[in-house]
Amino acid sequence: MKNFADMKRGMSLIELLITFIIVILLMGALFWMLLAGKTMWQASVTRSAGRQDVQTASWRIALDLRDSKLDTITNNTSGTPSAFSFLSAYNSGGNFVTDNTGKVSWQKYIIYYIPTGTTRLLRKEVYGSFSVALTLPQLTGYCDGAGILISPSVTSMQLTNVGSSSATLSLTIENTGKHGKVDRQTKQINIKIRN
Repeated sequence: MKNFADMKRGMSLIELLITFIIVILLMGALFWMLLAGKTMWQASVTRSAGRQDVQTASWRIALDLRDSKLDTITNNTSGTPSAFSFLSAYNSGGNFVTDNTGKVSWQKYIIYYIPTGTTRLLRKEVYGSFSVALTLPQLTGYCDGAGILISPSVTSMQLTNVGSSSATLSLTIENTGKHGKVDRQTKQINIKIRN
């Protein structure tokens, strides 16, 4: 049993050193846990933003394409620049236009494309009196870098399975987080075409 004099003497240098090392190890573990939590949080924010971006872009394209007509689609998504176009009956006021007999009155070409060397998905409208699909040279001529930005990070776009009443759209979006980790997401949707 220790006597009272031994209890008053305090901590030895070795005990103090061991306590100091234990405190440093605990602080280091806490730091790494906080850093890992922050990295996971930033990765989830990047992933969530990418998911929202790919869903919004594909929804926008599907909304435009569903009221078109299959034989008015010009598909160059496997070419350079990656692009496709189709006719739309919506006028500049957002109204679906038909003639006196109820037949669709085409108002414009809608073109979605990714300019060469970029990851920007653009949407362009070309107004006029149209009835047939664009030719490939006409389509690529309209891909001049002008248009509304739909997404800043689309790395690929494919329009496939253009069949009797539908088409399949596939978009891939790539975002880089603050720690340099790349998050890639692909969304594929089947679009039912009404006309």
